[in-house]
Amino acid sequence: MSLAAAKIVLIIMCLIGLIGTILPSIPGLLVIWVASLIFAYFTDFTLIDTQAMILLTVLAVAAQLAGYLISLVGAKLAGATRRGVFGALAGAVIGLVIAGPIGMILGSFIGAVLLELTQKDLTDALRAGVGALFGSMGGIVLEFIIGLIMLFIIIPAIY
Repeated sequence: MSLAAAKIVLIIMCLIGLIGTILPSIPGLLVIWVASLIFAYFTDFTLIDTQAMILLTVLAVAAQLAGYLISLVGAKLAGATRRGVFGALAGAVIGLVIAGPIGMILGSFIGAVLLELTQKDLTDALRAGVGALFGSMGGIVLEFIIGLIMLFIIIPAIY
């Protein structure tokens, strides 16, 4: 494969990854990172160098962790107890594994509500769930923005 073709494939994969930060079932930042790593490896890290790969790795990992934490903060700000926050986290992780970002959103809501119901009435449990829901949506927006930042690192590096 020529270098020009490899660049086109990389850009297409990065765009698919960027879309994957929003759509379920496509691990968006992971797609961007893996495509960049493969491109860097096959070009002997001359265009995308080791420093760029380290930066891309830090961004991808930080965005994943922040996505979970934002959901927890949303639940806590909406009045969730420790159980509700744990439910939001557990639900987000389970939902992400099952259905990607959409599962993360719904899972954090369901997890927060279910565990809050063990201590609070339905209204307060739903309030905590909505906080987790908005937090999860904020996490997806953050992942999309981090995906854009990753593209702004990759594209100038290869051209």
